[in-house]
Amino acid sequence: MTELDDLYKHNEDTSHCNNCSIKTCAKPIHTNLDYVTAQHTDILFLTDSFKYSQGELLELGSGAEEVFYKLIANILPKGSYQILASVKCPDVMDKGISPKDRDACRNYLEQTIRKVNPKLIIPLGNLALVMLTKKSGIETKRGKELVYNLDNKNYKVVPTLHPYSLVYSPKLNQYFQQDIKNAYEKYIVGNTVKLKYNYKIINDVRDLQDYFWLFNTDKTIAIDLETEGLHFIKDKILTCALCWGEEGIVIPIFHKESPRSERDIFEILYFIRNVCSNESNIKVGHNVKFDMRYLIKFGVEEFNNFYDTKIMAHFINQNMRKSLKDLVRTYYPEVLEKL
Repeated sequence: MTELDDLYKHNEDTSHCNNCSIKTCAKPIHTNLDYVTAQHTDILFLTDSFKYSQGELLELGSGAEEVFYKLIANILPKGSYQILASVKCPDVMDKGISPKDRDACRNYLEQTIRKVNPKLIIPLGNLALVMLTKKSGIETKRGKELVYNLDNKNYKVVPTLHPYSLVYSPKLNQYFQQDIKNAYEKYIVGNTVKLKYNYKIINDVRDLQDYFWLFNTDKTIAIDLETEGLHFIKDKILTCALCWGEEGIVIPIFHKESPRSERDIFEILYFIRNVCSNESNIKVGHNVKFDMRYLIKFGVEEFNNFYDTKIMAHFINQNMRKSLKDLVRTYYPEVLEKL
C-alpha cells in the first residue's frame, strides 16, 4: 500500500459516485470519506471541500485555517467542534459541481451528519450552504436560523462566511465571529432571553388620551413607521409605532383594516406632533430621515431630540453593516428569538 493509499484508506465506498462528473477529473484522490473517523461534537463546521496540498488534506486551505482558528479561539471551547467537508472530493469549488453531482455527494454528507449528530451545524460559505440546505445566497442567509431535516430529526443550521473570504476582506471578521458567537450562545449554551412586550393597537382615537403623558415625558421613546412604499410623496403611512421600555402602542393611520375619518386623522396628527416636539426626552429611530419625510408630509412640523441608530453605528464603525437586524445581532444577540 502506498503512502497516498494509506492517507486515504477510508475510500472504501464510492458507490454513489458512478454518475458524478467530478470522478472523471484528474485528482490525486476522490471521495475522501472523512466522516469514517469523525466523532460526535456539539458543533459541526461544514466547509466546501478539503484542500489537497503536498500530500496532505487541509481543512480550509492555506491562510484560511489560520484566520479561522484565530477568530474562534475565544469563542468556542476546544473539543466542542470539528470541521468536515460537504463535498468529499478535494478542491471542489461552487462553480465546479453540477446539481447532479451535488445530489450524488449528499449521500455522503448525510452519513457525516448521522455520524457526528451535532446540536448545531455551521456551513462555511455558499457551497456548503447549498450542499446542506439546497439554498444559495450566503450573503443574505449568513447568521440566520435554518433547519436541516434528516431521518425525521431537525438540526439547527446557522451559515456564515467562508474563512477564505476573510483573508481578502478582514473587515468581515466581525460578522464571522458574530454569527458563530450568537449561534453558540443560543443553541449550545442556551443563553437567550424572550422578551414580553405589552403593546396596544389604537383602533379608537379616543384611546390616545391615555397616552397624552408622552407629550412631556422624559422617557426615551422608539419610533417606527410602516409605509405603503418607499416614495414619501405618493405613499402613505400605514402605522406609527411608539415604544418605551417593554410597553408601546401601534397607531393605524391610512390602513385598510382600520379606516379613519378626517376627524380621526386630525386627532392622530395632533398626538404625533406633540410626541415629536417634546423637548424633555429622546426619540430613537433607525434611518430616521426616511420616517421624517413621511411625517413632514403628514403634517408634523417640529422634531426635537431625534437620534438615528444607523448614523450612530456609522460613527462607531464605518465598515460595519448597518441594517437594523445586523445591529441587533451585534449588540443584543441574547434577546433574539430568531437569529
